[in-house]
Amino acid sequence: MRIKIVNESNQSAFVIFNSAEYTFDRSNILYIETEDTFADIIVKKSTPSSVHINILDLLLGMLIGNGSVTNVNCDYSFRLECDDNCQIILKENRLSPKEQFVYSSFCAVSDSAEISDENYSVNNYKKIRRKHTFIHLFLLSALPLEVLLVLFFLIFTDNYLTMIVPVLLIFLLFTVPSLKQLKVFKHRVNNEYANQILTEQCTVLRSSDSSSAIPNESKFDNFIVRILNKMFK
Repeated sequence: MRIKIVNESNQSAFVIFNSAEYTFDRSNILYIETEDTFADIIVKKSTPSSVHINILDLLLGMLIGNGSVTNVNCDYSFRLECDDNCQIILKENRLSPKEQFVYSSFCAVSDSAEISDENYSVNNYKKIRRKHTFIHLFLLSALPLEVLLVLFFLIFTDNYLTMIVPVLLIFLLFTVPSLKQLKVFKHRVNNEYANQILTEQCTVLRSSDSSSAIPNESKFDNFIVRILNKMFK
């Protein structure tokens, strides 16, 4: 069986089949040969998942704790079954059920083969979890500022009641929302949740023949993301 894979997702990717790794050529077309009537295929984005601080969100909405954006890039695996030569089209599977989380992967569509056993898993999970925790715990929560304020009042004043109001205010406005985001991350960024929403979205894509659930990012947005990713590697 000869499998033709056409990448229409506008995302760079590579394919794993029988422990071999294949990359798309400049025409975004890949051919795979197999003697079986089925093939277990994995498709990965060339860019890993990432987390960065959202500067605009910091200026407009930091007090509600949404000061970061997590790009959740997922590996996509599926089984293809066909008695003869077949063609698969890879479409972009991308959605954002919450502003600070963007899920991105692929969806295989075929008129000549049966696709089953689809599964999505979060790429680079441990690294983005550590980075997300660091950003919200040590940068956006204002915890270091609270510690400095407490030390300042303890050293330079005997009236400890004067430090309660500013420290408590900072804690409520910054620390509590940031700690809440750690809980939201745990719920939103895991294999089970990502697999659920991307599998459902894949069904929608096949029925509507749509390539994305949300608009493409602007060139300016992509430029800002690249800068922030370099700043906070």
